[in-house]
Amino acid sequence: MKDIKTKNRKKFIRTIFQIIFCSVAIFMITSYLCFPKEYEDGNVSAWSQEEGFIALSYVGVARKSNHQLVSKDKLDEHLKALYDAGYVTIDSDDIIDYYKNGKKLPEKALFLTFEDGRKDSMIFAQPVLEKYNFKATMMNYAGNVEGRDRLFLDKKDLSRLDKSTYWEIGSNGYRFSYINVVENDNKDLEDYDNDGKYNKNKFSYTHYLMDYIRDEDGIPLETKEEMRDRINWDYSQMDKIYNEAIGYNPKAYMIMHSNKLNENMNSAVEAVNLENIYKNFEILFNREGSCYNTYSDSLYDLTRMQVGADWSVNKLLMEIENWTDSKSPFIVGDKDSVDRWNIKGGVMESKDEKIILTSPKDQKSFAALKGSDNWSDIGLSVYLSGREFGTQNIYLRYENNNSYIKLSLKDNIISIIEKSESGGNVELYSAPMPDSDKLPQVDDRFDKDRIDGNKIDDSKIEDTKVEDFNIKYQLDRAYKTNESDMESPVSWNLSVKLEGDSLSIYIGNEVLVENIKVNSTITSGSLAIECFSEKGIYDGIYDELSVGPLVEE
Repeated sequence: MKDIKTKNRKKFIRTIFQIIFCSVAIFMITSYLCFPKEYEDGNVSAWSQEEGFIALSYVGVARKSNHQLVSKDKLDEHLKALYDAGYVTIDSDDIIDYYKNGKKLPEKALFLTFEDGRKDSMIFAQPVLEKYNFKATMMNYAGNVEGRDRLFLDKKDLSRLDKSTYWEIGSNGYRFSYINVVENDNKDLEDYDNDGKYNKNKFSYTHYLMDYIRDEDGIPLETKEEMRDRINWDYSQMDKIYNEAIGYNPKAYMIMHSNKLNENMNSAVEAVNLENIYKNFEILFNREGSCYNTYSDSLYDLTRMQVGADWSVNKLLMEIENWTDSKSPFIVGDKDSVDRWNIKGGVMESKDEKIILTSPKDQKSFAALKGSDNWSDIGLSVYLSGREFGTQNIYLRYENNNSYIKLSLKDNIISIIEKSESGGNVELYSAPMPDSDKLPQVDDRFDKDRIDGNKIDDSKIEDTKVEDFNIKYQLDRAYKTNESDMESPVSWNLSVKLEGDSLSIYIGNEVLVENIKVNSTITSGSLAIECFSEKGIYDGIYDELSVGPLVEE
């Protein structure tokens, strides 16, 4: 009897706790739904800056990064760095008042946008915006609002977004669609049909609003009036859909494709676009590349920088600094790890077993490991990924610029180069990384349903996807898969052994080169890493780098 009473008492107490827990949970959820967090404007009266503002755009946000979408964690890293650097977000009204009425801006003003009107961008960006008290503009295609693709925001979503203090609504246009897609050597378009898609590198093309519809010889297939009717119809659909969804046209327009208007495009096509833009929008982001807009720019010729999904925080800050001369503190991550290196040029971050060496525009970033000055025999293991551009180097026995052994990875080609005081540069080995010619590339092909005439069928529009990559045959952790479109689909696990005048390199357990002879006069020196690109700021990634002198047994 006593045991039964004890059990009943425990059951009663457990039930009370469950009721309390559920009540608190319900209260918190109800409070959030009924009284969501509000964006705090801050001390707007203290704004005093009148030089300009930066504009950044993200294609979208996902739980994990892919070749286009930034992960929610990396977005958090980016926005934290901007917040710590003192950036304050502004909206379309602030920009309009700045240009029309001379309104002052925050000392570091940021116009933040997300493109394409994706639901996942709204879901994953929202808590990050709340965390740093940032607001953003959600660009979207009006045609997707009425479409049946659940990936994109619909009318109800836009209405909810319109009520949020963290968001405003902008437009990318009515549709994302190509015209005048012609194979570069004028072969029949169907010759390169591949599951309904076309490789962009093999074709010239333009966006639906950017030209006459033409034949393969460039002759217009429509009259001037037909062209005007076609383009006017797109803008009329934008007006109709937005007014039905939220009761007004968005103020900001980010036209596709960028860098076309006010450049070398057909004057009649340009004229009808500008007529509609002036009628329907108050701001036009026409350019992409630079992130910095100044007072001397025009409301209808603004620029933004599209942030890459794989950019490190330091690359983002360096890109901003490159356009604005605004200094922001770079991040180091694991300071103890970074302090082990002597760094010349660029900056280093250490995180999650990765060393990220970021080189400035037109400069090399070089880092020598402290305490390795007299290393002779060396063992090394590292994951290196092939990149679409740029060079990653590893130096062994680095004495100075005239004495070293160098492993270089560029465009999936690995090279071994030695340089001595007496012998100059000598290439000992050069070849593609194993199977690099068979690795699938990021799927940058045309969707046939985006090649358009006068109509759009939203139900057929799908996002491009990365081809599946089968890695079942890979053994002994020879590879790691990558998500970034700036990298090859895998990182290779390089193991290096330099002993005496003999150098061996392995990919996993497979031999790349074995016992290749090196110059016997290059006897000792530092371990160093280096990265650079002729095309701009560059992230060199050295993953799981493990290195040390070989010890005789």
